[in-house]
Amino acid sequence: TAPDASKLAITEVYDDVNTAGVIASGEETDDNRPLIKGTGAEAGNTITVYSGDKVIGTATVQADGTWSLEPTTPLPDGRYTLTAKETDGVGNVSGPSAEYVINVATVPPQAPTLDTVYDDVAPHADYLQKGDVTNDTTPTLSGSSGVAGGTISIYDNGHLIGTTTVGSNGSWSFTPDTALA
Repeated sequence: TAPDASKLAITEVYDDVNTAGVIASGEETDDNRPLIKGTGAEAGNTITVYSGDKVIGTATVQADGTWSLEPTTPLPDGRYTLTAKETDGVGNVSGPSAEYVINVATVPPQAPTLDTVYDDVAPHADYLQKGDVTNDTTPTLSGSSGVAGGTISIYDNGHLIGTTTVGSNGSWSFTPDTALA
C-alpha cells in the first residue's frame, strides 16, 4: 500500500541568504537553494520534492517523521509550485502533498523609471519637464520598467511618501495623499 499522503506535507521553506527566514507559501526568496522541510508518513521512506514534474531533490523521513532537503541544483529565477511524494521501501508512491509556492528572485529588479510628472492644477495643467515649477502640491508621477505586481516606493528628499503597485504592463502611477513641500 502507498504511504498515507495525508501525513505528507511541505511545512516550511527557509531562506538563509541575505535576509534569512521562513518563506511563506506564495512569497519571494533570493535563495536559489532554500531549505525545504516537511513531514512524512513513515521513518526511512524517501521523499521526492517536485516543481511540476521536475524533481527538485530527495530526502529520507527521520525517526521523528520530519525531513529536509536543499535543491540538488540551484533554482533559476521564477515561480515554483512545490509538491512532495513519499516512496516506501518496496516502491509504493503516495499521492502528492499540498502545494507550496515560492518565487525565486536572485537578480534585483531593474530600477524603475520616472517617465512623467503631471500637474493638474490650473492655470498651467500639463506635463512638467525636469526643473519646472508647479503649483500642484500633489502631482501625479508615472513610470515604467517595473516588475508586474512589484512595489514602487516613492521618496521626497529621502523620506518615503508612499508606495504603488506595478501594473501587468510594467507601468505605475502615484499621486501623493498629502501635499508635498
